[in-house]
Amino acid sequence: MDASSGHKQTITREYLPGTFGWAQYGSQYVPYIYRQSEKYVAIRMLYSHTTFVRSRNFMHPDIFSACDHMARLPITDFEVDLLNEINRDHCNGKFGSSFFDLSDTVIPISDAYEFYQFIGFCFNKLTRGSKFYSRRCSFISINKQCFVPYIVRNDQKLVPDFFFAGDTDILRTHEEPITGWDLSYLMFCCSLLGIRREFYSCSYLNAILLDDVESAYPNGTEFEECWAKDVKTADLYSDFPLYFLKK
Repeated sequence: MDASSGHKQTITREYLPGTFGWAQYGSQYVPYIYRQSEKYVAIRMLYSHTTFVRSRNFMHPDIFSACDHMARLPITDFEVDLLNEINRDHCNGKFGSSFFDLSDTVIPISDAYEFYQFIGFCFNKLTRGSKFYSRRCSFISINKQCFVPYIVRNDQKLVPDFFFAGDTDILRTHEEPITGWDLSYLMFCCSLLGIRREFYSCSYLNAILLDDVESAYPNGTEFEECWAKDVKTADLYSDFPLYFLKK
């Protein structure tokens, strides 16, 4: 089971039980295992990455709860042996001295990468604010009074419709459900605004296009890009980001 040779084998050999490989996250590598043709990463191995170590020691656990939509799958007896062998024989115990057992879980490699990206985003936004640029999500201020989070999907900005629950003109526009990792980013932004969790702690949120919101407001209404930490005049953010940092 030489991981370095796994990528050089034929497709048939590549998917045999016991074969594994390496996924790169930044400058670090984490092993993945195969289930037939699909790749999976052990959560415990992913958590050993520097991004997760520093974030789990720094950020409030509520941020991690925005990732609860990931399907964490139990491992089999065979995979227990495989993960222990990888850790012992190929990683010099890098992933801890405790043996893997049936309580450990794996996630699809696509979710592992999105998880890594999301936690890195949250860490950088909490520590650097608007100095850390990302198009994934942010806030719009409306006349410097109302602050609304948005996510970007297909180059369009989407905002939660519950922010405009009393405005029937806006809510007549087309709605789109926000799920998965888009929802994680939106939940993070809602948390920063101090919104009660019952408004956004669900499997999806309905959202509307920011363009439709802007067209429904009177001429002269100011829509301005901002980031929560950088809004100095809003009492809403007086404690930001202390709640999200571990005491």
